[in-house]
Amino acid sequence: MKKLAILSLSVLASTASFGALASNFYVQLMEDTDSGLSTKDAVTSVSTPTLKFKARRDSVFNYTLENKTTGDSTADSVLLPRFTSTRIIKFPYLADGKYEMTYRNSNYGPETKTLNFVIDTSVDAYKVEHRVSGNEVIFTSKVEPDSLFEVSYYPDNSSMDQVGALATSDSNDGYVSVTLPFIKNELTYTVTYRVTDKAGNKKTSTNVLSSL
Repeated sequence: MKKLAILSLSVLASTASFGALASNFYVQLMEDTDSGLSTKDAVTSVSTPTLKFKARRDSVFNYTLENKTTGDSTADSVLLPRFTSTRIIKFPYLADGKYEMTYRNSNYGPETKTLNFVIDTSVDAYKVEHRVSGNEVIFTSKVEPDSLFEVSYYPDNSSMDQVGALATSDSNDGYVSVTLPFIKNELTYTVTYRVTDKAGNKKTSTNVLSSL
């Protein structure tokens, strides 16, 4: 699954009378929920996300949460009581997908904002190819965009000769390439691939190759 969503708090509608208060209410993912390679990209492997609702005290958030991937949606409200301007809400299980929350607050008139985030709890399947070019061996694959891709290998008669490197996949198509020195050997090789996607999911696979 591609994960392209980036956290945004964009104003969809506003009026001049409420424009001065535009930045005074918001909903955002908590940092401990925004897991993965970044805590600010709104891509998470947490299927029970925690969100912060911030506005003036004694007000009500009304929101609609839609999974753009599946088409499922729900509507609800969050009350900020008189003694606090913030509420932290832990949501129940949400399926993988791209989410859009559209919300407004009772103290800020008709202004509407959106929060976009992605829930992704697994690494997509990937295939690795390799070729030897002179004194180098080149490993290529297509994984999820902006993932970390690590390759290491060693000849089975000498694990002390292990070599490895790490690269980041292309932001658009997920293409990635890692070049390592070629260790000439007449026996087999043990090769390990590790992928960490933007949401923080990890997948490791090990192959034994009779030759490179």
